[in-house]
Amino acid sequence: MFRDFSSLNRPLSPHLTIYLPQHSSLFSIWHRFSGVLLMFLVLIFLLSTNLVSFCGTQYFFYFVSALLSIWIKKLVFLSICLTSIYHFTNGIRHLAWDLGFWLHKDYFVHFAIVMILIFLLILIII
Repeated sequence: MFRDFSSLNRPLSPHLTIYLPQHSSLFSIWHRFSGVLLMFLVLIFLLSTNLVSFCGTQYFFYFVSALLSIWIKKLVFLSICLTSIYHFTNGIRHLAWDLGFWLHKDYFVHFAIVMILIFLLILIII
């Protein structure tokens, strides 16, 4: 009835490399990552607002313009927009799951594709 597994050279738990990535787990991980990134961006925004209140707007914008070139500003703005839109659309998916909608395994892939399409649609509108 009981086998002696000590003679086998196997790990105690399966390694992560044997699992295939699933859409729902990847989107959930990226949702958490985008939330943490947005938290840090809000923190940077609040610290920069505090800096403006201490040194005045003219000196602050001169400092930012000297520090960042135009393409870096556009890249930062684009990354903030992409992160916010992704976090928003994926948050709607999580809210739908919390309310009990689309919990069947057939809907996971379809709802992930719909979420990506909504993300791209909002991005094109902006």
